[in-house]
Amino acid sequence: MVMQSMASLLAKVNGSLALPPASASSEAEDIKPRRLTKEEAERAITSAIRLHDDWGGQWDFHRRLHTGPVPPLAELVRRELPDNADPEQVTRIIAAADAAQQRREEAQRKARLDAFTATVGKRFAGATLDSYQVTCPEQTKVLATIRSYAANIRERVADGAGIVMFGSAGSGKTHLLSALGKLAIDAGLTVTWTNGQDLFARFRAAIDGDESEGKIIDDLVAADALVLDDLLPPGGSLSDYQATSMYRIIDARYRDCRPTWVSMNVAAGDEAERGMGAQVVDRLRHGSLTLFCNWPSYRKPQA
Repeated sequence: MVMQSMASLLAKVNGSLALPPASASSEAEDIKPRRLTKEEAERAITSAIRLHDDWGGQWDFHRRLHTGPVPPLAELVRRELPDNADPEQVTRIIAAADAAQQRREEAQRKARLDAFTATVGKRFAGATLDSYQVTCPEQTKVLATIRSYAANIRERVADGAGIVMFGSAGSGKTHLLSALGKLAIDAGLTVTWTNGQDLFARFRAAIDGDESEGKIIDDLVAADALVLDDLLPPGGSLSDYQATSMYRIIDARYRDCRPTWVSMNVAAGDEAERGMGAQVVDRLRHGSLTLFCNWPSYRKPQA
């Protein structure tokens, strides 16, 4: 997660407060609305930012410890302000906190989108649902189903609804998942993308100690949505080690109701089961959209 620095946020927030020097207070004034000093306002904002960021980190990696989403920064700032703070001043502080959170969220969204498009590569970085070329009724149906999912993407992801796309190479599965991933990021979700061969190369490197298997799995489980493109190798089947690793990822996400979007160059579910095991495929398909992309490859010249 990419965050603006606390110092930068405080500078922007302080600039909008225009806090005047606090007047001398008496014991009687402590129970009446009073203006906060600049130091008091900064302390409240700093504490709220720290709590927001810590809560966000726990939410990303230990989601089961929480019963709800991270509160808005403005709400956390309000909790940090004294009950007898001047209402007009509180209103300005809360408005500044709202503006700060919007800047933070926009910076996060842009960083996530840049990272996502860099991962999918130049060919699919600009993919959208509108730019997907439809040449047959079957494609029209699949595209409509993807559009319906995208229209309520936050709800679908929260429900753990995955997507499994079967079909021959060149049917546009990668294009559709790339477009959907960008829409998810625009909706404020985190999306991790990898293709099967890159993932298994990463696991092979872990055997040599370059990275722990646990970290790889944790990284892939943490995202709101995980895209596994071309999951099966060209030979058609995973090795025992690959199948075990894949089961650990899919099972962890399945138990936490985190959706996985998968594309496979197979004709149907039984072929996928032979390639990676029934337990993995069963978890991928449960509660998910299963889409059959059984039309000719767009890469092949049409007669």
